[in-house]
Amino acid sequence: MKISDKIKNVIYKSAYSTIRAYWRIFKPKTFGSRILLVTESKILLVQPRTLHYWNLPGGGIKKSENPEQGGLRELYEETGIKINSVDYLLGTYTSSDEGKRDTIYFYVKKVEQELATYNNMEIGNSGWFSFNELPEQITGRTKMRIEEYLAGQKNIQGLYKELYIMNNQITKTLPKSAWQDIVIMDNNEHLVEVTETQMLIHGSQFGPWESNNSYQLRETVANMLYKASELLPSSYKLAIVEGVRSIEKQQEHWNRKFEHFSAEHPEWSQEEVEHQTALVVARPAPLANHNCGGAVDVALVYNSELVDMGTKPQALAEKKVVEMFSELITNEQVQNRTILREAMESVGFVWYPGEWWHYCYGDRMWAVYTGRKECMYGPIQNIQ
Repeated sequence: MKISDKIKNVIYKSAYSTIRAYWRIFKPKTFGSRILLVTESKILLVQPRTLHYWNLPGGGIKKSENPEQGGLRELYEETGIKINSVDYLLGTYTSSDEGKRDTIYFYVKKVEQELATYNNMEIGNSGWFSFNELPEQITGRTKMRIEEYLAGQKNIQGLYKELYIMNNQITKTLPKSAWQDIVIMDNNEHLVEVTETQMLIHGSQFGPWESNNSYQLRETVANMLYKASELLPSSYKLAIVEGVRSIEKQQEHWNRKFEHFSAEHPEWSQEEVEHQTALVVARPAPLANHNCGGAVDVALVYNSELVDMGTKPQALAEKKVVEMFSELITNEQVQNRTILREAMESVGFVWYPGEWWHYCYGDRMWAVYTGRKECMYGPIQNIQ
């Protein structure tokens, strides 16, 4: 009996959810390999049944295989294309997405013409795409690998070593006490206003928000945000919800949350109300991250609408839902958060495990979650 594509999708998504739960719990060390199969003007991409984006063919490496053999086997299993060898290694990358500690090898193989493909239980679609007309649903990392190939780069694991170290961050939420020993060596970098571009827009149109919709950031951070927006898949845009926040605004933010919890839970003691408030808003004193100019709250936009992340940015939602790797959200919401996280990570941002929308660079949170002892952004006085 032939199984319909709809049933295949349901079966495969269920299996994928199960293995993803395993990765989160046991954090295994895994190895994978992907193939850039190219002609003079096109590249082969596949679309897994579990996800809505296009990717390079490939997957896990068996213990009996070397990375090249694993990549070629996966290429055959996913597309039906049998290749005996690759041309060269593009690069080696390390990822902590989905909980597992993954090392991924990317190989290049050039062929004379497009080769026929077929779809299977794992792959819903496959196709050849012009380098100038890539599909809209393609991740930032896949775009970067293609750009590296077109630039003629090879064996670039050394090039991305520094980027990986920066993004090899602590993935569990740490207590605020962990921040107290960070030494602030402020470099006095000035604030700049983040202006809108084709790929980066102001988030006020999607509010109202809990924040004051400030779009000022340290200059380096603002430039990183522009670059991250350019790495998003086609038709996506990055929305900045909030940048720097004055101490006065932070106090107002704290007061609103405190009053909300007090009214909603009159049975709580003042200590409990303060504790719950501190889980969603940084205390104004001694130092809140948004006051340093390195923290930014962001969201994804597609077709002029906010992309579904499970909650809105700065949402007063149940803590387990807003966590970056929440197990209470759908596979689509997981992938949406991944698209945003990949673009932000790729330029050096660190994300806060407790809030999917909060990213930072150069401040105390950035130092804490990357194991540093010092940071270069401290509190800013007289924010306009």
